[in-house]
Amino acid sequence: MSVTVLNQVMAVLQQLQLENEILRESLRELQSGTSRNPPPTESQPPSAPNPTTSSSHPYVLEPTVDVPDQFNDTRAYLRGFINQIRLIIRLQPLQYASDVSRVGLVGTLLSRLAQAWFAPLVETSSPLLENFTAFFVKLEAAFGETDRRQTTLTNLYSFQQGSHPALSTL
Repeated sequence: MSVTVLNQVMAVLQQLQLENEILRESLRELQSGTSRNPPPTESQPPSAPNPTTSSSHPYVLEPTVDVPDQFNDTRAYLRGFINQIRLIIRLQPLQYASDVSRVGLVGTLLSRLAQAWFAPLVETSSPLLENFTAFFVKLEAAFGETDRRQTTLTNLYSFQQGSHPALSTL
């Protein structure tokens, strides 16, 4: 067996051991009646898992996700950057369960003028640091496209087919 295959087998074995321990702990909780999330009664519908309870559980695994490149101040790239951040939050909901952690994630990925814009928010403990939606609104106001329609039209008119414009008029 090659070292790579052996490492993969060991990783799978560790994952199975971890899952086994989780199941054993759940069984112990159920048997002792100390489960953090008791089963729902007939009159009570099942609720969604509590992220704070789950995130305090050391065995919860979320996918590993690469963070996007830092955003500096290039307006054309903000929309893609924001969508990448939203995807990370969607894939790792336990890690980024609070607005503070979400804003913190974005703050660590800002550079140049965007970082200079963010610094006073941290230095003054701005309320924006605790409100992800409002933070994104301000970030888009500062660095987003001012007129998406015009930008799209400009981009469409700049398309080339060979040496000729692809569009002459709309």
